[in-house]
Amino acid sequence: LLHRESLASLKQKLTNHPFLRVHRSSIINLKRIKHIESEHGKYNSVTLTNGKLVKVSNAHRKALFKYLGVKVSQLF
Repeated sequence: LLHRESLASLKQKLTNHPFLRVHRSSIINLKRIKHIESEHGKYNSVTLTNGKLVKVSNAHRKALFKYLGVKVSQLF
């Protein structure tokens, strides 16, 4: 989906919905997560129920795990 609006502005409009910014170029619907993939102990991508693979940046990983109820210290 292409949209001529900043992701920060779009995210602000989605405050009451289950969306989370997971990368500087991606916002995902948290209800559509199929699974999280890792490489070398770093969780770096999310597969959505539609099969799309979305990168998760280090800066946004903590917020994703907070939503999922996972403590980062439990993962390493």
